[in-house]
Amino acid sequence: AQEIFSSGRVPLLAFSEPLRRRTGSMASVQQVRRQAGRSRFLALSLVGIAAIAAWHLSSATSSSFAIGSSGSSPLGRRMAAGAVLPMLLGAQEAIAMPRVTDRDVYINNRKLALVPIFKQGMDYLEKKGIDERMTAFAPKMYRKMTLYAGLFSQTEQPDATVKRLLSDSEVFKAAIDKGSKEEAEAAFEQFRLHVPKGVGYFDLKVPSTYEAPPP
Repeated sequence: AQEIFSSGRVPLLAFSEPLRRRTGSMASVQQVRRQAGRSRFLALSLVGIAAIAAWHLSSATSSSFAIGSSGSSPLGRRMAAGAVLPMLLGAQEAIAMPRVTDRDVYINNRKLALVPIFKQGMDYLEKKGIDERMTAFAPKMYRKMTLYAGLFSQTEQPDATVKRLLSDSEVFKAAIDKGSKEEAEAAFEQFRLHVPKGVGYFDLKVPSTYEAPPP
């Protein structure tokens, strides 16, 4: 601090140095606030992205063969926007599989959850063909096929088996989009046959291969 003297007056202290320190502290606080604001914005952005992804998944996993009353345009936009998710989900399953403690138990639990959806879709396809309801249900079934494919990777990246099953899934989806019942049935059968023999194997004509045993 500096002293200021005036004639006949008590010396006063000049607080120029503390003021500089206070100014510097205020600048630091403002910088921290700006950084915190950017962090909050990034966090909110990530939450928004996650919410959009969850919305796509929830819209696809709604009641079986449900058709909205607003026409096909919103459905088409949702299908197009969510088209990238299946490959990502299949890859995530592939990354997780080598870290699973009991691989057979995990695959069996996933089979019990996913294969009944395949059964539902293929039964409808066989009886009704590719109508509006089957077209609406197909993206959900396609996503479940990619998830099932990811179960069979031996590495933390999709291996040859997973890639072949994902390719079969794409062929199935393309056949539905084209309106070819026969090609869709053939593509799914290829998918089923490419599933490795063992705990993941299933036959839609044999319920015991994909349903839990009675208690």
